[in-house]
Amino acid sequence: MPDIDFRLLRQCHLLAEVIDAGSLSRASRKVGLTLPALTEQIRQLEAELGVALLYRTPRGTTPTEKCIELMREILDFTRAAGEFTERVRVICSSASERLRVGAVYESTLSLIPQLRAELTAAHPGLGLRVIDIDSSDAEEALIENRIDLAIGHFEKFTDERIRSRALMDECPVLVVPAGHPFARLEEVSIADTAAEPWVVIDRTTSRYYCRRLEAFLRRHAIRPNITQTAESISIEIGLVGAGEGIALAPESFLAVLPPTVRAVRVKEAGAILTLSAAWMTERSSESLGRTLDTLWRVCDAKKSVH
Repeated sequence: MPDIDFRLLRQCHLLAEVIDAGSLSRASRKVGLTLPALTEQIRQLEAELGVALLYRTPRGTTPTEKCIELMREILDFTRAAGEFTERVRVICSSASERLRVGAVYESTLSLIPQLRAELTAAHPGLGLRVIDIDSSDAEEALIENRIDLAIGHFEKFTDERIRSRALMDECPVLVVPAGHPFARLEEVSIADTAAEPWVVIDRTTSRYYCRRLEAFLRRHAIRPNITQTAESISIEIGLVGAGEGIALAPESFLAVLPPTVRAVRVKEAGAILTLSAAWMTERSSESLGRTLDTLWRVCDAKKSVH
């Protein structure tokens, strides 16, 4: 068995909590440590790695370039650890059925928890195993039978055995650093962003998502000055908070924005992002049918609220 430095893993987890919270004091309350204790853990991590990880200012903390690079590895590990935890729970669970749902991050913020709650109430023996995926990986995961249901931003599937259905539409919001002049406004015109530096998602993460946002910008004659690309929307938002530029993000991320950024409505932005469900028709089952029926009801209820 390989040696595992559990202290390093915990300190990296604490670092991620600090980045997410935007300050050491807020993070200390969340993780249940005193401020001096958390500060000492971060200091030890910096000493162990031999690099500075945080810029400390009166307004809070921001990640250094090395920290941003490290955060990508921490997020990858966190996802793997989450999947491991879920597998352990599935093995030890008394639920008779577990439907594997591959879901993009934004769907786990609200839609998946509501789906799980409704399923538990209506079908106590039917559980979910949620697996984090990128939209671009959904088709392969379905074909290879690694998941039973995919939820994400899709265009057209090449395999005719895959069926999909739109769930809900989203408007993008403009995410800016907390100290940016736009942060004081409730709404901006997309034309006002023409001279701004931009952080964007890598096209390979979700071609549909990127193409829809690019088409929106082209319609309004905006050619973004791209200074950074990110592997996920979460990293994109983190880079915005670090002062690397502005970005467009799905409105579902409003619930989890760190204090280092602000979200501003875009005057011209309509519902240009569609969240959809996809599944293999040849692998239909009673549990999949019940899950889809419940998913339709949850989405219809969310639409009626909006």
